[in-house]
Amino acid sequence: MIANKRTLICTWTCLAAAIILLFAVSCGGDDGSAISEISVGGGTLCVDTPRFALCTSAPCEIDISDSKYAICHCDVASGANWGKTTCEERMPLGTELSSNFSPIQAGPPSYLKALVCENEPTWASCLDAPCTVDPNDPKKAKCKCPVATTTPWETLGGECDPTECDQLWSAGHMVDKAFQEVLDAFGRLGVPGADYPYCSGE
Repeated sequence: MIANKRTLICTWTCLAAAIILLFAVSCGGDDGSAISEISVGGGTLCVDTPRFALCTSAPCEIDISDSKYAICHCDVASGANWGKTTCEERMPLGTELSSNFSPIQAGPPSYLKALVCENEPTWASCLDAPCTVDPNDPKKAKCKCPVATTTPWETLGGECDPTECDQLWSAGHMVDKAFQEVLDAFGRLGVPGADYPYCSGE
């Protein structure tokens, strides 16, 4: 009986310790413990995701099977990323990925700048969209993104050529305070491209 009580006490003690450790890893602490996610800009910044689809400069075409969606050709990246879903939901599963935002294409080696489009209302909203890794190229993914029609929108695609606004790009309706808060959070993590320069600043 005593042995069983000791075993039960040990089991509950170990379980409690595991819960405390998990909380510390997820939320961080004043002692400098790791932080795995940050609530910012109305979404969640996941500090380190093994693989996600990065569509910030992706060209797209209308899905021939459903014109409410676009098929976008995105890169596969890893590390810090932001979206409206949870970090758990963004974890890759086999060839299935989530499309999430990171400013890294605005940093080295690409140094892309954001093209703002004010008059063309059609773009692809790839944030949190489902994606599949290209079987012929593990560095690429195809994402099925809803077509959006609000303006203005911005993309890292188009090479700062305003005529490219006529093309279909993965983009964002991001010219607001919340987006700047997201960029600032990436900057505090030391993520390249967090200064996110615009084409008009050339």
